[in-house]
Amino acid sequence: MPSPQSPYGLDESLNGDETVMVRPYLAAHEERERQWERRVALLLALDGVDVKPDVIHGLRIGAGAAW
Repeated sequence: MPSPQSPYGLDESLNGDETVMVRPYLAAHEERERQWERRVALLLALDGVDVKPDVIHGLRIGAGAAW
């Protein structure tokens, strides 16, 4: 008789080398950095300075864009 198993369990065990662990404090720090970059870009845009991104949805934008 097979041993009881959770219906949510995996048939095989996870390989620790293939499984990436993300520390929540590191992910939060990276999100704060991205938020800071967005806020700086917005403040500069209010003064007429165009910064980032050069490509939106695969299309090059800005003064160097050729239509």
